[in-house]
Amino acid sequence: MPGLILPHSRAQSSVEYLSIIGVQLVVLAIIWIYLNSSLQSSQRAQDVAKAQNAVDKIRDSAQVVSLQGPPAKQTIEIDLPSNIKSFNFSNGHEALIVLDYDKGVDVSAYSPVLLEGNVTYTASGPTLFYIFAQKGKVLVSD
Repeated sequence: MPGLILPHSRAQSSVEYLSIIGVQLVVLAIIWIYLNSSLQSSQRAQDVAKAQNAVDKIRDSAQVVSLQGPPAKQTIEIDLPSNIKSFNFSNGHEALIVLDYDKGVDVSAYSPVLLEGNVTYTASGPTLFYIFAQKGKVLVSD
């Protein structure tokens, strides 16, 4: 009979409705996982770019201050990434930032000027660095 709704058809439509909702949740979960991994890789690329910008800016400012000679000094503001594991000057001529990831990421910039300093980074974001020319070297501090 055309206008009659049988009890089993209500149960069937409930099962179909629940299966549609289930499929939608699975699709949303897959999209969520993809977007989350994309966000993490974008954040990592942004942190590496910030770290590279920081060491490049220190290197460039150190060269300028060194060319001016003592008692020249310069103050620069650098936007540091949030996950710095270490920040030092290795071999005297290299500014090095190690980012805290699973395998670690080293970001460095070579400077023809002898670099020395003690950088005690405490927070991410804009940080002031002071660069002083000294005889035969450049001192970097924050």
